[in-house]
Amino acid sequence: ARLAGEGKNAEQITEAVKYIAGWAPVNVSGSPRKGTASAPVVIVEYSEYQCPFCSRAQGTMHELEETYGDQVSFVFKHYPLAKHKQARPAAIASIAAERQGKFWEYKDALFEHQRELRNEGIFEQLAEEVGLNMDQFRADIVDPEITKQIDADVAQAKKVGVTGTPCFFVNGYKLKGAKPFETFEDVIDRELGDL
Repeated sequence: ARLAGEGKNAEQITEAVKYIAGWAPVNVSGSPRKGTASAPVVIVEYSEYQCPFCSRAQGTMHELEETYGDQVSFVFKHYPLAKHKQARPAAIASIAAERQGKFWEYKDALFEHQRELRNEGIFEQLAEEVGLNMDQFRADIVDPEITKQIDADVAQAKKVGVTGTPCFFVNGYKLKGAKPFETFEDVIDRELGDL
């Protein structure tokens, strides 16, 4: 009714309804965030480190960061798939890195070395490469609170309809799969245009 009152035609109203129907609320508190909390657009990524499509999406995320700067912030949520045996250990290691303020560096290192995640000692090797305190890292990876954090992300993912990885929410609007830059650009520009 509001859109009709604004003079929008039937096609524009249908498109707006389809857009709104793809929306789901996502709680980002307690999750790693890159960018400012005041950014008008928040991209929440449900991902895991052994998924090749998740790895492919990282280039798009970096391109979005370069293009939109402080207009966009990024939030990462863990959704390790059971079929990928190293996905959960990698998620645990990344949260241990987060406790030392190095989540994003460690996340990038995990994706860069995705094919090596089965190698013994890889998580410690990457921790050393990004400059983590190794004693703290070793203590943190056995902390059961980290497992609880991952389980909470997975539970929330199921509530908002995540069925696979990667899955993104751009200000709550769901984009499933490793979409190209232009798909994100369309949604982000729409969100920025609504400000």
